[in-house]
Amino acid sequence: MRSQRDVEANRQDILIQTTGETAVSDYLCWSILNLIFCCWPLGIGAVVQSRKALKKLAKGDVAAAQSASDCAFSLNVGSLFCGVILLSIYAYVYYGHKHAQ
Repeated sequence: MRSQRDVEANRQDILIQTTGETAVSDYLCWSILNLIFCCWPLGIGAVVQSRKALKKLAKGDVAAAQSASDCAFSLNVGSLFCGVILLSIYAYVYYGHKHAQ
């Protein structure tokens, strides 16, 4: 038999676990935009990691959700950087050669 003190301590632990706020970003919208407009290979990886973060958070695994979220963020930054570089190169080649002629 459990004592009254053990039951009350267990209730407190459950209350603390269920009311804890978790702020894990999934970056799904940013991932989809990068998939469409920037570097699609990195965008695919970012979408996969964003979905993984959502699934892990739904299961209550905050540490794994944060890890997937960090990975999605890194892939999004890389995709955005690659997209800006590729767009700059395209603009330079396309408009640079037109004005040079």
